[in-house]
Amino acid sequence: GTAILCRQEPKSVLRADFDDDEGRLTTIDLGDCYIVNAYQPNSGMGLKRLEYRTTAWDPAMRKFLLRLNSEKPVIWCGDMNVIHGDCDVVNMKAKRNKAPGCCDPERENFGMIVGGQGPITDEQRAKRTLPVGRPGEKGLGFVDVWRLLHPCDGEIGHTFWSYRCQGRLKNLGWRLDYFVVSNRFKSRVVDLIRRNEFW
Repeated sequence: GTAILCRQEPKSVLRADFDDDEGRLTTIDLGDCYIVNAYQPNSGMGLKRLEYRTTAWDPAMRKFLLRLNSEKPVIWCGDMNVIHGDCDVVNMKAKRNKAPGCCDPERENFGMIVGGQGPITDEQRAKRTLPVGRPGEKGLGFVDVWRLLHPCDGEIGHTFWSYRCQGRLKNLGWRLDYFVVSNRFKSRVVDLIRRNEFW
């Protein structure tokens, strides 16, 4: 499940009709903005939930965010379970379309919301090892805060390291957690700090 702790009592707590029994969303109205804390579905081992993630959850989430954004600015944060850019994971070449979060449809769906560097080409689709950058075109009025502040400039931004391969010790990280804000809210972004020293 998800939760939001805040100093200000929200005007209301909203429920998304597509988040039925998994408790993946908490949404509050703070008056001047909405905050959406999400734990997006993972496509799972063997990509068993990829179809659900990309054809049911992602479109419903996109519609929900657009509805909220039509009313007031949105801060959407949490574990998105997606690697948007090639630079957001160590060795994307080996993971693309094989590992959860690294599949083209997941990355494209996220890019539809936050924008990117262009669509995945037919040539890139045909050859899994080709880099695709950050898939997406113009976006739907939202921005990835980390990439706003750090446009693949060497500041990696990993937020997850697998215990299976001593990922943390070897720094084999993934950036799965995001803060996304409405474009009209991005001027209010001051910083985004990862606390890497705690693990």
